[in-house]
Amino acid sequence: MIVIPPLALEPAHLLACSIPEVDATMGEKPWEARVWAEGEILAVPGTQLRYKCLAPVSQPPSVSPQYWQLLGHTNRWEMFRHLSNDATVAASPLTFTLAPMRRFNAFFLYGVDAHHVTVVVTVGGVEVRRVEKNLIARRSRTWSDYYFGGQYTEPTVVLHDLPPYSGAQITVTLTRAGGPVRVEQAAVGMSTWLGYATWAPRNDALNFSDMDRDRWGRIVLDPIKSAPTLRVRVVMPKNNATKYLRVRQQLDAVPALWAALDGDTTDGYAEALSVFGIYRRMPLEPSNVQEATGDIELESL
Repeated sequence: MIVIPPLALEPAHLLACSIPEVDATMGEKPWEARVWAEGEILAVPGTQLRYKCLAPVSQPPSVSPQYWQLLGHTNRWEMFRHLSNDATVAASPLTFTLAPMRRFNAFFLYGVDAHHVTVVVTVGGVEVRRVEKNLIARRSRTWSDYYFGGQYTEPTVVLHDLPPYSGAQITVTLTRAGGPVRVEQAAVGMSTWLGYATWAPRNDALNFSDMDRDRWGRIVLDPIKSAPTLRVRVVMPKNNATKYLRVRQQLDAVPALWAALDGDTTDGYAEALSVFGIYRRMPLEPSNVQEATGDIELESL
């Protein structure tokens, strides 16, 4: 099992992106000295935030915050900000180039809806690694399932063996036929091996929907998106226990990508055993003189 904490990215690290700073296709508008109408969306490139106007106002959110509702980050930056599960949505192809200015050996995409991805790592303008991957995941059991069962895409891309050059740049291109590309999380980082995932992990979900039932049995349901959870037991040599504890300390309330099958996203269990989120519990049991056991309970964003 590996974990990949995202490196923090600032505007200087994003060298190029096919999505503009103010994305008019998502209804975003730059600041203008005028009366803003209710419902208009203001994008502030300096903070990468966007706001919804709640009532006619001629002042920005920094001056009159009571007239503005914070919606989150701009469409361009949503996939690079990892404290929410809001997604970047853009026309195909979606392309971006990152220069983290730090070493990285891993790249991941989570919550992806695309048909193909190309990842190119360059150092000083020289290509050192290229990965092209088809994300269409058709798994059929019968002939009718093959023809009429629909197409699904792999929601996660994990590359954990990239060459960790200093000063490397990474360019990612996502394409999708017949619709927009969607990405919840995109990040680079340094992967850490935690141990061997054992059999019998548990994938579940927390349901936050409210259901009100009256005395006659009638129901009013307020549907709210559930949050996937994952529980995995890992076994590691005892010399990896210190690294396990360091990860637990560093990722206290810090979202990261946890992949029980390491970088294998084609396995039938890959989607069920990958989570981008935080750990809820992460105890370590020094079981014997040779090995230690860790029980990791994760909650997805």
